[in-house]
Amino acid sequence: MTHPTSRRRTLVQGFLLGLGAMTALSSAAMADRLDEVMAAGTVKIGIFEDFPPFASLGADLKIQGYDVEMADILGKALGAKVELVGITGQNRIPYLTEGKVDLLLSIGYSDERAEVVGFTTPYAPYYIAVMGPRDLAVAGPADLAGKTIAVNRGTLEDTEVTKVAPEGADIQR
Repeated sequence: MTHPTSRRRTLVQGFLLGLGAMTALSSAAMADRLDEVMAAGTVKIGIFEDFPPFASLGADLKIQGYDVEMADILGKALGAKVELVGITGQNRIPYLTEGKVDLLLSIGYSDERAEVVGFTTPYAPYYIAVMGPRDLAVAGPADLAGKTIAVNRGTLEDTEVTKVAPEGADIQR
């Protein structure tokens, strides 16, 4: 019979590894990191603080949203206090690789990121869309010629629009 603590640890370890909580380290290093998180009793989770409906300030000036709820679920699974850490598109992966956070939420998949971050099946849909005034018809990348496009620097949206933007598109980061 498996000891309940051992079974819980195995489930939590699989859950964390599955969530992409660890960088591309050896499994021994990941197990060591999980030991550190559990010993500390705190899990540091990186989230965007201005990404509704995933996270944003509520009327009470506290962060709320889907990622906050996911962080709470993870904390309960680990038996650890959750420490939310605000991240940006530019610092989120360095925060993970430098140990400033134990895991990240709301990070889109790319082959380049997969070299550093362990990903799982997404817990929420993710897509990239172009938005503008109703009278602006954009059926494809060519329709962005002569347009100003705003993106957050260092995000998947930045990378992808840069790949497809035609000559004459002005990308503002």
